[in-house]
Amino acid sequence: MGALAEELEKKSFSSISVSSLCRTAGVDRATFYRHFEDKQDLLERGIAQLLDRIIQRTGAGSPDDPHFLNRIEHLFQDLEKHRNMLRPFVSSSASIFIEERFKKLLFDFLLHQRIQELFPNSQKSSFLPEILTVMTGSALYGLIKMWLSEKPEWDSTVLAEVYRSYITGGVGIFINSEIRFQEPV
Repeated sequence: MGALAEELEKKSFSSISVSSLCRTAGVDRATFYRHFEDKQDLLERGIAQLLDRIIQRTGAGSPDDPHFLNRIEHLFQDLEKHRNMLRPFVSSSASIFIEERFKKLLFDFLLHQRIQELFPNSQKSSFLPEILTVMTGSALYGLIKMWLSEKPEWDSTVLAEVYRSYITGGVGIFINSEIRFQEPV
């Protein structure tokens, strides 16, 4: 995995060959193919491991975290640090497995519990918290993909702050609203 990260510092994923990965890692091709099907397999496994580490760092499973929105900032910091490893994922057709794992990080670990906690007990079982989780998660997912693939000059701290404002303002409107949405049948 380290060899791939090192190679991605210098060139695009499409221009990296298995031979250059093996040279950088100091292994022969037979060893590489004993562990990986191809370079795409190596990339997907590397990203899966990276996402697992990010989930651990962002405080997965801490519903009582009073500084929930700081997790968004930690997420952007981690993504910035590993931008070269993630860029091939967001700029090409990623495997469904990696895309789903990334969405799980955003939806389940960063958003779902916290959005549920924001609603009064009378609304917790309604469909509204679930809809808001999907909306805010989709917005974050789209923002991250755009940032990593098209807008590398955007500052991660500013993005985290903009998203933080978006989520607190947007979700807050629904929580403080007198409007009650009727769940579809």
